[in-house]
Amino acid sequence: EQDKEIIQRYYIDKLPQVQQNQGDTRYGLFCEVLDEKKTGKPAIAIADAESFKVSVVTRDFNGTPADRKDDQLRYQTLKEYITAPTGNAVVAVEIGVVIRSSGSVHADSSINANPTFTIAGQEVKLSNPPSTASHLRVPVTQMVAIRNSQGVE
Repeated sequence: EQDKEIIQRYYIDKLPQVQQNQGDTRYGLFCEVLDEKKTGKPAIAIADAESFKVSVVTRDFNGTPADRKDDQLRYQTLKEYITAPTGNAVVAVEIGVVIRSSGSVHADSSINANPTFTIAGQEVKLSNPPSTASHLRVPVTQMVAIRNSQGVE
């Protein structure tokens, strides 16, 4: 079979109307699978996700296979990586999501009305309408290493 290219597009969008709370707009992280023949129907990957960021770690392989201490690692946003390509290998991907509680935790004065989070090395400031000010938000970040992507070690 011929090689097939599949693209997964991730984005934040409003959840379907049947999943909305009255007086409150809920969002989620959606995934759409695309290939050369069709556009897939988007699926909800994470409900109540309000922000999504991706960063990459590149490695320049300046060292020798026996001594990698001279290799330089660089942490970049996707925009930085795409606009100023260096040709360095991507050796890790960091994914960050800010997730909001689906229900209100009532009038807790300790909840920040204008939260700022750092996910995947990027600062995210969320606008917080009065209807969502009483929801808890949690930043979740995960680093995924890509092993042996260049056939070394």
